[in-house]
Amino acid sequence: MVLEASEHKNKNSAFLNISKKPLYPVCFYNHNFNGSQNPEISVIMPALNEERAVGNLLDSIQNILQKITFSYEIIVIDDGSKDRTLDICRKKNVTIIHNRYNYGKGYALREGFKQAHGNIIVTIDSDGDHHPEEIPSLLHPILNGKAEIALGTRFAARNSKIPITTAINTFGNMLFNFLIRRLTNYKFSDTQCGFRAFKRNCLLHFHLESLGYDIETEMIIQIALQNIRYCEIPISSRVTYFRKSNINRIKDGFRILFTIFKTRFRNLAKR
Repeated sequence: MVLEASEHKNKNSAFLNISKKPLYPVCFYNHNFNGSQNPEISVIMPALNEERAVGNLLDSIQNILQKITFSYEIIVIDDGSKDRTLDICRKKNVTIIHNRYNYGKGYALREGFKQAHGNIIVTIDSDGDHHPEEIPSLLHPILNGKAEIALGTRFAARNSKIPITTAINTFGNMLFNFLIRRLTNYKFSDTQCGFRAFKRNCLLHFHLESLGYDIETEMIIQIALQNIRYCEIPISSRVTYFRKSNINRIKDGFRILFTIFKTRFRNLAKR
C-alpha cells in the first residue's frame, strides 16, 4: 500500500507550518502487524542515512520481538535519506513511513506515533547505538504495572570500558539534566537517550511540537510536569564511529536549551 500526500509544498513552507497542518509528502509501505491487526507493542525507529546499520538492527529487533509472546509491529520513519536506507527497509517485514524531505527526528517520531497501534510504544535509534536485546528490560516495569514510562539511561551503571558517548555529548547531557532538575525538581540521569518505552495513553498527555532532537527533552519535561510514573532502566550503549553523527552540536544544543525553558514556562503560564 502506498499513500501520498500533496507534493505541492516545498521544504521551507512545510517546515514553517509543520505543527499546524502535518500534510506532507509521505509514503507507506509493507504495513504488517505480524499476524495481528491490534499489536500490543509498536517499535518506532526514525532513520536518516543509516544504510550501514539499519538492516542488521531491524533483524535483531525482529528476532527479539519474536521471542516475546506479544504481537508487535515495527515502524521505520525514513526522514528523507539520501543513501540506501529506504531500499534496505523495504526488504524487511516492517511498516515504512517515507518523508521525501528531512524534517527532523522530532517530526519523524510524531509521525510514527500517529501510525502506531500498539498498547506499548518503544522508541529506538537507528544508528546501532542501542541494543535490541534490552527491549524486554524496558517493557518489564510497564507490563508489571510499576511505571507508565521506562527511560533508558546510559549513565546509571558505568561499569563498561566501552565509551557510551563522546565527552562533549556527556557534558551537554549533564547540563541539560541539571537544568531540568532545577526547573522541575525531578531528577533524570539521561534526558537525551532515545531508547524508551511507554504506554500508548501517555501520548494523550503529551503536547509535542519539536521537530528535531529536542523532542526527547520535551517529553522528559512533560513527564515531570504531569507527574507521570516513570522509571529509569540502565542500558548499554557505545559510540558509533563508522558514520558521521546527524547531530549539529551547536544548533541542536541551543534548540534543546530553548525547548527546556519554553516547555517549562508555557506550563507555568497555563496555571
